[in-house]
Amino acid sequence: MAKDGKKIHPNLMPSLPKEIGLIHTNAMTPINDAWVKAIVSDSAYTVDQAYQEAVDTWNKAGGAKVEQWYKDWYNENKSKIVPTADPLKYAPKPK
Repeated sequence: MAKDGKKIHPNLMPSLPKEIGLIHTNAMTPINDAWVKAIVSDSAYTVDQAYQEAVDTWNKAGGAKVEQWYKDWYNENKSKIVPTADPLKYAPKPK
């Protein structure tokens, strides 16, 4: 969700440039694995440990570049975004 409260449907998000997309992909695979490990490991690997691993992985992978790219994209395009709650306003009205 954007700072102004607008929700953007994931299918309406922009495609990332190759370099930024690679950072995102390389970070998300081990992050998702950490969450799964926390779910199936009982108390041997806690949610807090998974969270810390996710944060560390994101930071080491260059996640700040991904965040900055999305912030820049949003600032340049926020006037053109159709929030998730609004699409029905633009749909044809039944007769």
